[in-house]
Amino acid sequence: MARFELKLPKMGESVAEATITNWLKQVGDTIEVDEAVLAMTNKKERTAFWVWQGAELIYHFAIWQYFAGFLGGKFGLPENWYALTIFIRVAGLLYFCLTLARTALAARSTSQRLSRGSLLEFLSKATDGYA
Repeated sequence: MARFELKLPKMGESVAEATITNWLKQVGDTIEVDEAVLAMTNKKERTAFWVWQGAELIYHFAIWQYFAGFLGGKFGLPENWYALTIFIRVAGLLYFCLTLARTALAARSTSQRLSRGSLLEFLSKATDGYA
């Protein structure tokens, strides 16, 4: 069996290390030129993911608190605080999306493509490593 060396491209100036999140090929699979073999993520992407998830958690907690106040509970959340949680949710989602888009654009500009697909295909596969 032939043995090959897999060299990783430079991931960017600010990326010193990354984590392999998913192997896309199995032992014995044929690999074409420029075909992805593994999926990697860096600390910034993981942080963006958890910021987004934290914002979602705050938002969903606020929904129940707002309904409690709306229905006459003593511990309900006022409207202005509920509006703030909506803003936090949108900001968390925007931060996560911008981080993924920045990663995708940096990969395309340095020929580090996940596959020869479009930017939308990359973004749809970007969270595969988080599952």
